[in-house]
Order: sequence, then structure tokens, then C-alpha cells
Amino acid sequence: MTFLILALIKAYRLFLKPFLNQTCLYRESCSVHVERITKEQGFRQGLRALTLRIENCREGYIFMGSGEDLQLITRTRSIVPKEAINPKLLEDYSKT
Repeated sequence: MTFLILALIKAYRLFLKPFLNQTCLYRESCSVHVERITKEQGFRQGLRALTLRIENCREGYIFMGSGEDLQLITRTRSIVPKEAINPKLLEDYSKT
């Protein structure tokens, strides 16, 4: 079953990702994160990581705090510390 998740990630990278113009919320992209968790911890944890990333990703997030205390709050109210936020997203936020 682990093979299934890894195959889906490869298919996503080959066929879907090139056409999406999105910036991931996280420093470690969702596909890299899920691939790493799956390889390290197996199918069940990989599936859990995928589910959590899908639930938390995209619209509905807000930034709270400033400077080193800056955090991203996802739409499911999960807190992402500054060091885990994608630098591109931080750069875009600082321009506003």
C-alpha cells in the first residue's frame, strides 16, 4: 500500500503540478512531506499526513503576530510556526 501513495505523488508531480501555479504554505511542500513520512513511517502515517495537509492547505489561512513571533493559522486552526512557513509566502506577506 505504501507503493500506492508514492505512485500517486509521482503522478501528481508529472501530470498535475506543472499546471498548477500555487505556492505551498509550508517550507517542506506537501508532496515532499507526505513522501518523506510515507517512506519513514509507512502507509498509514503517510495517509494521515496527506489528509492533514489537504485539510490545512490553501485558502482560509491568516498571519498572526509579527517578527519572530509570526505564525500562520490554517483554516482548521492549526498553528504553523514561522520556521515552517514557505519563505516565498513570507516574502509576499511582508510586501503587503
